[in-house]
Amino acid sequence: MARIVRDPNAPGMDWWEPVYLFEELEGQWNASLRLWTDYISERSEDQMYEERRFVGFDGGEWTAQLKDIALQLNYHSIHHRAQGLEPDFVDYIGTVYRKLA
Repeated sequence: MARIVRDPNAPGMDWWEPVYLFEELEGQWNASLRLWTDYISERSEDQMYEERRFVGFDGGEWTAQLKDIALQLNYHSIHHRAQGLEPDFVDYIGTVYRKLA
């Protein structure tokens, strides 16, 4: 979400930090999920098909349809259910996004 809304702190954010206590996980998960459900519910179906620019992990400008970004988040969570195995490249967004520069 931070990269989509162009949060200036997004480049410094980490997938692994901060580490939450077990008792905090449900609340943190719900807060994260609420950001997405609120963001999506505020948009029309047509807006979900609009391309959204975002800054990638490489610092480059990328674009993808908002619906594809949301689908990627869902699909990627499924991918992690088989953690520990060496899977093929399965990131959905990697099949639809385009690097701009």
